[in-house]
Amino acid sequence: MSLTAHDIMNPDVVTARHDLSLHQLVLLLQTNAITGLPVLDGEGELVGVVSTRDLVRVEDEQAEEERSHYHARTSGSISELDEWQDDGRDLTVGDIMSVHVVSAGPNTSVKELAATMVDHDIHRVVILDGSTLVGIVGSLDILRAVSLGRLS
Repeated sequence: MSLTAHDIMNPDVVTARHDLSLHQLVLLLQTNAITGLPVLDGEGELVGVVSTRDLVRVEDEQAEEERSHYHARTSGSISELDEWQDDGRDLTVGDIMSVHVVSAGPNTSVKELAATMVDHDIHRVVILDGSTLVGIVGSLDILRAVSLGRLS
C-alpha cells in the first residue's frame, strides 16, 4: 500500500485571512516557522495561497517602482513622493496571493504529490476533502518520509 497525503499531511493548517496586512503576514510566517499558507475569505472559504515568494515579488516590484520614481521625480512634487511611499503599507494578503490553489485529496499518493509540486514549481499542496481544508503537505514532509524510509 502506498503512502498517501493523509499519512504525511499536517492537519493543523495555519491560515491567513485575505484582509491581513503584509506586516501581519510576515509575523505569522515567522512565528510559525513556515514559508507559505492557504488564504481564507471572511466566511472561511479557501480563496488562495500566499508565500514568501509572493512577498519577495512585491518587494522587487516596489523597488523597481522606487527606482523609476526616483528618476522621474525631478518634475514631480513632494506630495506625489509621499503618496508613493504609502503604497506598500496598505497592501493585504489578498492583493499579493495566488488565486490558483493547487490541491489534492487525502488519498492522493505521495508520488503524485511530489510530481504535482514539480509540475507547478511549488513547495506545498493544500489537501481538501471535498471543499473542506483538511491539511497541507510541504516538500519537507515528502523529504521527511523519504529520509525515514517510509517511501521506497
